[in-house]
Amino acid sequence: MRFFLALLLLPLVACHSSRSSSFNESPAEQAQLYSLDGSERQVQFQAILKSSEKSLETLSPTRVRYEIKDLIPFLYGPLTTRQWGAPQKGEQIEILTQQAFVQDGVVMVPYIYRGTWLIGKKLLAAPFFLPVPFSTGLLDTPQWNQCTDSHEGHNGWDMFWYYWDPTRWGCDHREGVNFQTVQIQMNPQETPQTFLSFPEYRKMIRMEGQQPVVSMSFAFGYVEDPEVPRPFTDRDAGMIEFQRFHQLLRSVLLPMGFQENPVLQKAFDDLGEERIGTRFVGWKNGVLYRIHVLAAAGVDQMDLFAHSYAKEHESFFAWFGHSRVGSGFDAQRFHQIVSNNPEIFSLTSDYQLVYWAGCNSYSYYTAPFFEMKASLQPDVDPRGSKSLDIISNGLPSLFAFNTDNAEILFRALFNPESPTSYQALVNQLEAKAHSWGYEVLVNVLGDEDNE
Repeated sequence: MRFFLALLLLPLVACHSSRSSSFNESPAEQAQLYSLDGSERQVQFQAILKSSEKSLETLSPTRVRYEIKDLIPFLYGPLTTRQWGAPQKGEQIEILTQQAFVQDGVVMVPYIYRGTWLIGKKLLAAPFFLPVPFSTGLLDTPQWNQCTDSHEGHNGWDMFWYYWDPTRWGCDHREGVNFQTVQIQMNPQETPQTFLSFPEYRKMIRMEGQQPVVSMSFAFGYVEDPEVPRPFTDRDAGMIEFQRFHQLLRSVLLPMGFQENPVLQKAFDDLGEERIGTRFVGWKNGVLYRIHVLAAAGVDQMDLFAHSYAKEHESFFAWFGHSRVGSGFDAQRFHQIVSNNPEIFSLTSDYQLVYWAGCNSYSYYTAPFFEMKASLQPDVDPRGSKSLDIISNGLPSLFAFNTDNAEILFRALFNPESPTSYQALVNQLEAKAHSWGYEVLVNVLGDEDNE
């Protein structure tokens, strides 16, 4: 059975050593980032695929590669449930075809995995081991659903890759039968960390004629989407955070004189009349601020992002909700929205800042968006980092963090006269998780070349 890559937030959270060859050098090593608790490393391991092939003579490298690709998502389970870290999309697989052999009528194919991971610093002092399945078919055991999260909605086969961990109580997966344990080899040289960097406040200002404007959106998602959403009254945990931040902005964070205008569903889909948010508009220090507080209520979260990032070209967008890779914030889907509707959506070389406050956003919502930016000015901005900064999470987050995290970002961006460094921002966001006993591996990327 093929696995669909669909990444969700937790419900109320949105040995055998292996041989390995040397690490590949990568242009990505020129980049920098900052994380209080995480270290970005180039990693690799060697493992074996129990392939569907029966003979070395008919071995198909293409088919083998697909079978290995189906295994790689299972790295998320142990890394996530053990709060260790996250892989970044864009891994490299080297198939060691010449070393393939037949065992019990099955072709066994060694391979080397290489990739970029954000790893908790606590793992750097000792050998690091992870389970890797021999094949997806070998995971379909009588008690497979004991090897995943027990929460309703998490224990299905389609989500198995994200929650799989053979150390879960009752799991009947056995080392040497269903999975192997590999040692993760880490490049001792980490991606350099920035020590003092700031959002590019000046570049966040857009000139509309002679009028300086800063436009921002804070978008919140449901834990469970209702059939008939009422975001201002629903008691869903995600909407409670939306309501809290909306009230906080209105009563505490904004100065007197800001006007409020309702935002309706039809602003995004031309259909619904339900109010899903508010646009706060007012002046501060000679700059006009437009601040949108939105709920993904009857409007897909990707539509909210595309409207902000690729239609209005807003300076800042933040998402507080499920990550939903494969069905929501899929970078490829966003690219299709832009490509299919060029009269409405476009990428801009203007500076933008994005905060993905959902789970494991480091893995999926960083590299693709830098690549899109880089495509606009490959000679001037080859990594896309000059016109984009991204704050992301390397581990799952809690919905309960959302209002506090939104407030941290708002206070920093709304007060450019007292600049807040990215290092201070990341530390504050991580401290919030620590206060709940969590580690989120908050990080900022793209800040190494900020003015």
